[in-house]
Amino acid sequence: MTPPVALAAFAAAAIARSNTMQTSIEAWKYAKGLYMVPLYFVFNHELIMGGPLHILLWDAALLTLSLVAFAAIFESFLFTWMRWPARIIMTVGMVLLFFPQLSYELTGAVLVGATVVGNYLAARRTAPALSAA
Repeated sequence: MTPPVALAAFAAAAIARSNTMQTSIEAWKYAKGLYMVPLYFVFNHELIMGGPLHILLWDAALLTLSLVAFAAIFESFLFTWMRWPARIIMTVGMVLLFFPQLSYELTGAVLVGATVVGNYLAARRTAPALSAA
């Protein structure tokens, strides 16, 4: 998975006739999110051991939110390009989502959610207006 031994990425690059190293680096960036899932299981043992349904749904929602945040941080793009302050705020929020304490989780969810909404609104402002034709 990681360069320079990313055999699957090298094979895909050969099929697509693209740059092999750049393709393997992109594959590595996408796979980094997969490392977060086991780490989240370590901090939230209810997902492995079982627990009440509302806690499992809450943890699944937070994990999904953290994966979206991670992808947005890494690519610096969500609905539109993200600037450094938004990426820093989203990084802090994503880290807080991993702590199994409700106050940290809520704070992280608010930070990530506010950044997502802000990025969405920024994309709406910069989108070209559709003309009625």
